[in-house]
Amino acid sequence: MRENLYRIKSIFKLFMLLVIITLFFAPVLPLARASQQDEIDALKAQVRQLMQRIEQLEKKEASKPSSNAKAYWKNGFRIDYKDARTGNEYKFRFRTGIQFRYTYMDRDEDINGAEENYSSFNMRRLRFFVDGTAPNRDWKYYVHVQLEPKSRVNVHDAFVIWKKHKEFMVQFGRMKIPGLGIEYWQSGFKQNGTSRTIFTDDSEGYWPFDGGTPTLRVGGHILSNGFPIGGMLNYRSQGILLNGYLDFMAKKQFLCYWLGYFNGRDTQGNRDINSADKLYSARIGINWLPGSDPRGPMGSKTFNNYFMQGDYGFNKVPALATVFSTFWAKDRVNKFFDLNGNENSARHDTENYGFDITVLFRYLGFSSDIEWAWEEFIQAPDKAHRKHGIGGH
Repeated sequence: MRENLYRIKSIFKLFMLLVIITLFFAPVLPLARASQQDEIDALKAQVRQLMQRIEQLEKKEASKPSSNAKAYWKNGFRIDYKDARTGNEYKFRFRTGIQFRYTYMDRDEDINGAEENYSSFNMRRLRFFVDGTAPNRDWKYYVHVQLEPKSRVNVHDAFVIWKKHKEFMVQFGRMKIPGLGIEYWQSGFKQNGTSRTIFTDDSEGYWPFDGGTPTLRVGGHILSNGFPIGGMLNYRSQGILLNGYLDFMAKKQFLCYWLGYFNGRDTQGNRDINSADKLYSARIGINWLPGSDPRGPMGSKTFNNYFMQGDYGFNKVPALATVFSTFWAKDRVNKFFDLNGNENSARHDTENYGFDITVLFRYLGFSSDIEWAWEEFIQAPDKAHRKHGIGGH
């Protein structure tokens, strides 16, 4: 009995202790819970503010120009930039080229009118080049400006090329006409010498012959009747050009072609031909042997689009090509020359056309260019008796 009573008292005392503890902490627990909730709410608010700030910084950073741009030197001063938002790529390159030449000519005293020797320092070429791609690699631009002191400032080339597919590329603007001599097509800075040969005369124009200085020249070489007195070249004009490199029989760039439609021969700015007729040109190249450029025979280390004259890439595999070129042009002029060379006036049509065959070879530093061309100019002031001026080399 006593033991049971003792147990009841112990349980009662424990119960009372629990009641006292509960009453003591009862007002504290809600306060603790409230304090924690307030702290959680404050932290949530801070997180929301932080997220908003991060979003603001991201928008601000996105609005700034991307830092994905670099400037460096590699065969000219270059700037490359890629827009992170659009994925567009922009490339820019600036180059300059200078060619000096000293000429001394010991004239033969037996030649009439050539008593004085000739000595001259000449800045043969001083050029600026700007090229690159924009807004992606499928679009290329090129500008070539002449600055040499013997002539006025002149934009030689200014064109854009769409080159997404190597089999079919479109070029439009001002450019060289691929319709006759390959020697003039070759770059003046990628030749074996500073001057071209008399075939596409590009020299100082001083020759020791009877009669004084000849009138052969590349630019401005059209007489009043339209007859070209320069070498076998079409010079430059504004127009459109289709170009492509075709693989054939497992050979890279085995066949190449150019098809052009231009204002006329040696036209510039608003100095256009006098009728709606244009100049048509065509060129086909067959690369029989590929050379050692892994990109193909038209790569920069072999023929370089036929711009290269020497074997600068030192091809360890022979490179051999045959190039066929032709052009046809028609114009309407006011002047003509009779058979005695006298200038006369009469409104009439003229025709000018020609053909060219070139064989190119490159191997172990050796290069050979063999070229033949034929050209005909027809003036018909009376249409009943056509008078011809024929030139061939």
